[in-house]
Amino acid sequence: MINTKLLITLITILINFNTFSQCVGCTFVISGNDASPYTLNSGDVMCITSTGNYTGTINFNGGTLCNEGICNPDVMNLFTASVFDNYGTASMPSVFLSLSTFTNYTGAILNWTGGGFFGGTLVNNGTLNYTLNMNLSGTAFTNTGTLNVAGLFVTNGNYINDGIINITGTHHSSTGTYTNNGTITVASVETSNTYINNGMVTAVGDFIIHAGTATNNSYFTASGNFTSSATLNNTYVLTINGNASNNGTINNSGCMGVGGTFLNGSIINNDERIDIGGDFTNFVTINNNSYINAQANFVNSGTITGTASLPCSRIDVVNLSTNNTTLNGFLDINDFSTPGALDLQLGTLGPNVTFGVCSPVIQTCLLILPVELFLFDVKPQNEQVLVQWTTSSETNTDYFVIEQSMEGVDWREVGKVNGAGSSTSLLNYEFLDKSTFSGVRYYRLKQVDFDGEYTYSEIRAINIDGSQNVQIAIYPNPSKEFVTIDGDKEELNSLRLYNMYGQDITAKIMFVKKTKSIEINLSSLQSGVYIARTKNTVNKIYKL
Repeated sequence: MINTKLLITLITILINFNTFSQCVGCTFVISGNDASPYTLNSGDVMCITSTGNYTGTINFNGGTLCNEGICNPDVMNLFTASVFDNYGTASMPSVFLSLSTFTNYTGAILNWTGGGFFGGTLVNNGTLNYTLNMNLSGTAFTNTGTLNVAGLFVTNGNYINDGIINITGTHHSSTGTYTNNGTITVASVETSNTYINNGMVTAVGDFIIHAGTATNNSYFTASGNFTSSATLNNTYVLTINGNASNNGTINNSGCMGVGGTFLNGSIINNDERIDIGGDFTNFVTINNNSYINAQANFVNSGTITGTASLPCSRIDVVNLSTNNTTLNGFLDINDFSTPGALDLQLGTLGPNVTFGVCSPVIQTCLLILPVELFLFDVKPQNEQVLVQWTTSSETNTDYFVIEQSMEGVDWREVGKVNGAGSSTSLLNYEFLDKSTFSGVRYYRLKQVDFDGEYTYSEIRAINIDGSQNVQIAIYPNPSKEFVTIDGDKEELNSLRLYNMYGQDITAKIMFVKKTKSIEINLSSLQSGVYIARTKNTVNKIYKL
């Protein structure tokens, strides 16, 4: 006689086994709605299938939680070292204890709403949304996905970012070595350790170096002020839109731009180019082996030394130039207001100092792109997207990567096309994106050299729905400064912008109309959500 209860149990186990693609060795299986309390001891494995939805209390005395569905526990108590593998959507409402290991896999979403970290290991390859201040002190953290932090971000230790990090507060990096190989958007950056940027950092506010050494090997932009009491090494492009004050050592072998005033109270070793939009004042030492461009007044109350031999170095001054102390070496001062002299000379001039007669080789700080992109366009083709581009010249080009995004911020690769290496003639390329979707999608090209260096094209948007009715597309969104709106001429002509109080602020914003798009300057607006309304559409614009 068949044991019906045993047969049902075996069938249930087989069904649950087949629903898992990642979780194995399950002690407890949740495949539907469940709010029961569970206690996991060492060796236990709690598995939530792709159809599971857990909302109860979990007490960890060791053990493993593996989630492929939805895991939103109301309470999670971690009493000892545990393991949490997330392949689905999960929330974390409690403190992450020492020796625990948490892995958020590619495609997974983790919403962290509880306490901070006390040691352990955290690996994020998916999307991690952290709703509090995030303190990683003592926690081993690796990020190759997207991390969104709604507060401060504190890293004390050795950390490497290979993904995307968006931080609404300040990034405090105090001990160890922090290395960024990805993309970081942050309110401000304060470092007291070894800080290395090999990717892209965009700070809405200030960049402050309290101690240690900060090295920029790629793109670093701070919209606020720069202050350093330690060492800055810049080998590529560093942009400070506000004022700069140096009380440490700056070693510049790249391009450094300061939009406001620049006060040097210590040492600057310049081997490439420094551009200053405001007044430039030196109180201590500058070893200038290349070029400094001061767009306002220049005052030297310290020592500035040019090159030891020809060719000379140079300082361009647009307004008044004053020397109170010492100018040495092969140094040329080119004063546009008083050609051939200083406006006020009260100090000492070395025998090789000249005025507007020596012209060194000057780096323009405009990157020479290995590809001259003549045309880049996207258009619908049988509910798919045809990506086309034409290059007028190529140098050392290995291949092109076609990237797609839903919102113009997070990008994924959809294809790859080999480049021509080197060429001086027009070359046509195309790629058919066969992924099906409706609505707006954004595309860009990533051109990769044989040496691994790469550059990005401009962004193109396309709107595909069942009727092929193109409305408008907004990108990048969110943005801290400029957004572009593509669409039909009739829609663009009716564009109005409103704040969240319903007030029409269109007249307060600078618009630049182009053939099939409008560029909007958001820099004068406070951070928040705004409404872009046209004749037939309503869309949100997020100002960072």
